[in-house]
Amino acid sequence: MKKGLFILIAVILISGCYSQQTKTSNTERGANEVIIDNFAFTPQELTINSGTTITWKNNHNVVHTIVSQNLFESKTLNKGDEFAFTFNTPGEYNYYCSIHPSMRGRIIVK
Repeated sequence: MKKGLFILIAVILISGCYSQQTKTSNTERGANEVIIDNFAFTPQELTINSGTTITWKNNHNVVHTIVSQNLFESKTLNKGDEFAFTFNTPGEYNYYCSIHPSMRGRIIVK
């Protein structure tokens, strides 16, 4: 009886840890990272210092692109793909997904 109860408690604890770990790994992002998911860029606006590299990561099951007119254009990003760009000049840079133009974001470079 005690052995069975111990195993049950161990299974509950392990499954609880696994579930929490899965939730955090899908939502965590680095300070200079933009996550693409659910037809949105998160964060939608990011303020950085000049010389900072931003990485966009597609966590969505749908393909996306990142385009900033006359500055950069990513290839089509499948789920798990990333695109990075280094912002060397201060200013405000708007970007969007060319496949889903309603998806928009902004990088402010100080």
